[in-house]
Amino acid sequence: MIIGHQEPTLDKGRIDLLAIAPDASLILIELKRDRTPREVVVQALD
Repeated sequence: MIIGHQEPTLDKGRIDLLAIAPDASLILIELKRDRTPREVVVQALD
């Protein structure tokens, strides 16, 4: 279930979508368009 969008992070970034799974774990979803694979991996690691 989606519980938030464009949620701020501690490092002044934003999470595109924040969801909660049936087992109550949080899921972070980042949507990407027109980005190189390297940029996507670096943001996920950050």
